[in-house]
Amino acid sequence: MKPRIVTAVGIFVLFSIVLLALFFNNSITEKERIKSIEIDQIKFYMSKKRVEEIHGKGADQTPMCFGCELNFIYPELKLSGRYSDTLDRVDKKGIINHTKSPKVKQITTADGKVSIEGVNVGDSFNKAIKELESRGYELQINQNDNFYNYYFKNNLYIRLWTDENINLIGKDRTKIGQNEDIVKSITIIHGSELTYE
Repeated sequence: MKPRIVTAVGIFVLFSIVLLALFFNNSITEKERIKSIEIDQIKFYMSKKRVEEIHGKGADQTPMCFGCELNFIYPELKLSGRYSDTLDRVDKKGIINHTKSPKVKQITTADGKVSIEGVNVGDSFNKAIKELESRGYELQINQNDNFYNYYFKNNLYIRLWTDENINLIGKDRTKIGQNEDIVKSITIIHGSELTYE
């Protein structure tokens, strides 16, 4: 009887190790995939310092906007985005290390030359949605969720817009394009922020 229990426990432990290895391998692969997304030389996890070295300050000048200091806007590139105050800057005690530069967590583009997960500005919503769904993205339909009307896969969220406005403050978040409406701008967000040193 004891050899069977030992064998069963051994198989269970081995199975658990294999599952953990697969989980961590997929997590690393997902992070590397997100880091590889590049729009006008800007990538996810890129530091604010590096973005400003490439394109200049690009500060958001929206009047009376609390928190806009973490936004960047480059109208000439039809590009905007947001830095995370916490991504790779929070220690295990939950304290933000302000000596580290904030990192890119969100990018919006209205540039028709850019392809995001196979979707281009200028595509019809039908075509864009089919492409996202073929890649495993699902529409977030919970109106109480921060990413309502975004397509998501793991921690990556994509929003297709019917306007060319690259500043998210003025966008109608309830409106979603239909059938032959044209995608005029795209927002992509890395949804998981808290990563510890």
